[in-house]
Amino acid sequence: HASTTAEKQAMAHHLVGKVSGVIGTHSKVLTGDATLLGGATAMVTDNGRCGSSQSVGGFLPQVEIKRFITQIPSRSEDSSTKLQLQGVIVDVDEEGKAQAITLVREPITATEKGA
Repeated sequence: HASTTAEKQAMAHHLVGKVSGVIGTHSKVLTGDATLLGGATAMVTDNGRCGSSQSVGGFLPQVEIKRFITQIPSRSEDSSTKLQLQGVIVDVDEEGKAQAITLVREPITATEKGA
């Protein structure tokens, strides 16, 4: 759960061949840097999140923009516009070596609560 991409990349390079994958979190944005390192370890700096693809970290843009501009703390509000599942799929062989890493971005159809 490192903050910077550099920390996540350094960890991935440090662990090449020792782990099947290093899948970063924290920024809440699916990054496009999925790769295989050393033919054994899958790496992506952030696997994204499940939530609104039309948001600021999952929150209503207008609330977050106002907070950034005014520097006045305010309560964030969840956004539910254009929901999306984000993540990665890592294919691993019998020896534990990553063979492929695929980014996942799937729209979610909202359902009625309780259904």
